[in-house]
Amino acid sequence: MQFLFDSLNFQLIILFFNCASFLQLLNIQIIIKKKSFQIKMIFLKRQLKFLQAQKNNFYTPINSFYQKNQFQFSSSDNSQNTEQQQEYDKYGRKFPPRKGEYLVPSITTDAVVLRKYKNYTHRYEVLMIKRKNEPYKGYLAFPGGFLDYNEEPSQGCLRELKEETGLDGISCELITVKGEPQRDPREHIVSIFYKVEVDQNQRPIANDDAADARFYRLEKLLKPNKSIAFDHLEILNMVYNKVRKYEKKKKTRIT
Repeated sequence: MQFLFDSLNFQLIILFFNCASFLQLLNIQIIIKKKSFQIKMIFLKRQLKFLQAQKNNFYTPINSFYQKNQFQFSSSDNSQNTEQQQEYDKYGRKFPPRKGEYLVPSITTDAVVLRKYKNYTHRYEVLMIKRKNEPYKGYLAFPGGFLDYNEEPSQGCLRELKEETGLDGISCELITVKGEPQRDPREHIVSIFYKVEVDQNQRPIANDDAADARFYRLEKLLKPNKSIAFDHLEILNMVYNKVRKYEKKKKTRIT
């Protein structure tokens, strides 16, 4: 009985030592793998630093070139540089020079000159020029142009009328202001329209930006087959409706 007990203890001791040896061996393998992983990570970090240095050395002269020429470098072949994108607005027009730190629209004034057609009471003529230059070269438009610095808008309107038609305006009355961003293909332009009274005996003579200047029947200009520049057809319709309303009101008073 004692012999069996001693034999069992001996086997347990051997099993214990075997387990301890196995655990120690497993621990050694874990330590080796951990060290190997750490060595690999150190190697990879060094490789990444080396590749980053190579990349910087490759792009440095390219970045210097773009910075020197005021471009922003982009690694994407499809992207455009920021400076080029900022040269044009969303309608494809080139931005005008900045005034300080702001982009502001330009201002023009246009003269709407009406007169009675011959001896007719309810028929009118309107003064139009034929544009000499682009945009809308050869199209009909109101006499007008850009406002000068330190110039009052109504005075600018009379000046443009004189320069393009030779007519002297007597008085100005505001009709409307148009400022839709896309109304002019050149840039964002705000136009001020004035009704201008002139001497009925004066004859228009084309000059400056006008290839021709003459009076046209107001009703005929409203037909769609006429070439009217910018949004001036809309102004003609507005003027025509105001004239009709005025004549109707005048007729009602007489009766």
